[in-house]
Amino acid sequence: NAVRWSQSTKPADRTMTRLSSKPGCFLAFFMVMALTASIGLSHLRRETEVNFDLYVMAMSYQPEFCYKHRSEKDPGCLHPAEYWKSHLTIHGLWPEFANGSWPATCSDEPLKNSTINALRGPLEHFWPNVRVTEPKYKHYSDFWSHEWSKHGTCSGLSQIAYFEAAMNHFVPTPSVVAENYGGSVSKARLLEAYGDHTTLICESRQYLSEVRICLGTMKDGTPTHRIPCPKEVSGDDSCGGSEIFLSAFSSSVQSAQARNEVA
Repeated sequence: NAVRWSQSTKPADRTMTRLSSKPGCFLAFFMVMALTASIGLSHLRRETEVNFDLYVMAMSYQPEFCYKHRSEKDPGCLHPAEYWKSHLTIHGLWPEFANGSWPATCSDEPLKNSTINALRGPLEHFWPNVRVTEPKYKHYSDFWSHEWSKHGTCSGLSQIAYFEAAMNHFVPTPSVVAENYGGSVSKARLLEAYGDHTTLICESRQYLSEVRICLGTMKDGTPTHRIPCPKEVSGDDSCGGSEIFLSAFSSSVQSAQARNEVA
């Protein structure tokens, strides 16, 4: 099986909208809308018919990623952006088959610097790389390059169109996440806040790691609207209890102690 980028590596067996009322979410939403209007998608699509059934849109909760990888002391985890405490960020937009498998690395086309430069601001905001100190450093774009090579090359879209599509279909984080940062929220309330057809991914079956939705696709690979995930995909929901914990950025010792108390 293909292996996802390490921001949320999935085990081999795949045990895997609503706008927030906060003004910042509206601002973020309109940033993407303005970007799409300025660059446009129609002239950037490839003339090809794709061979997959749907997309999975995966959004990461960075505090949990940082706890999971706490021994690696990633710069972004040691000095996280305030935005990551209250908002999920993009992990990827993944072409998938309805049977739960997925295509991967469909060409050897590298991510171009011109693509990164055209979209750098929104990518840094919605699709950050917590493993690298600052966006100005050379390897900051490695995350985007990996997602393009592994998944974007199978989308049938050009590079600009693929990354724009992911940002346009990013689901704004509901305010319930910020309101319960470092605490817990009922699974029912979180699902209600995210809307229909939402899959929740948890570590240890109780700590929120990701939120995923499924999107339909046109013949040219353009994502359409939110759709129910096939059971082979929605079965990846790994949050087993009625209460979900939202980790906070903190030292590994403090986090481990808090986890032991919860357990």
